[in-house]
Amino acid sequence: MKALEDINIRIYRGERVVILGPNGAGKTTLLKILDALVPPSSGRVKAFDMILDERSVKRDIYSFRRKVGFVFQDPDVMLFSPTVRDDIAFGLLHLGISDEEVKERVERVLDLFGIEKIKDKHPYNLSGGEKRKAAIAAVLSIDPDVLLFDEPTADLDPKSRSELIGIINQLNAEGKTIIIATHDV
Repeated sequence: MKALEDINIRIYRGERVVILGPNGAGKTTLLKILDALVPPSSGRVKAFDMILDERSVKRDIYSFRRKVGFVFQDPDVMLFSPTVRDDIAFGLLHLGISDEEVKERVERVLDLFGIEKIKDKHPYNLSGGEKRKAAIAAVLSIDPDVLLFDEPTADLDPKSRSELIGIINQLNAEGKTIIIATHDV
């Protein structure tokens, strides 16, 4: 069974795109293909003048991971370190960023989301909304050009949802390309 068929989409730098559809429609699969986590079974995907196939992504994976960040629907998939601070720093450390810059970026996103008070907590001791904020902060710390969000407002109370939408709008106004998959109008 095919998850997606006859998809043709162009997303330009700086755009904000919402992929809207019911559960099971293939939204997450499309995001995974755009993030080069899953290769398409047919056709081709091109990003940053590069065809996203297994060979090209493996060859230039670190460059690609600096440009594209994916926030999964389930934050538990993204949070696995002893503390929130460690989870936010994880991707940065694996991209070879200096310790000084890692510390600066971690502090910046902790402040952006107002989650400084939970930075030393274990992720499994957080509420659903705190986990979501920590997962998004981990991706934003890398400062990618393109942000892929899978159901980003799930588990958030109205105030946190409004704050996140404001942050997403601000990132887009700063030139980030935003792609959101959601069923929530």
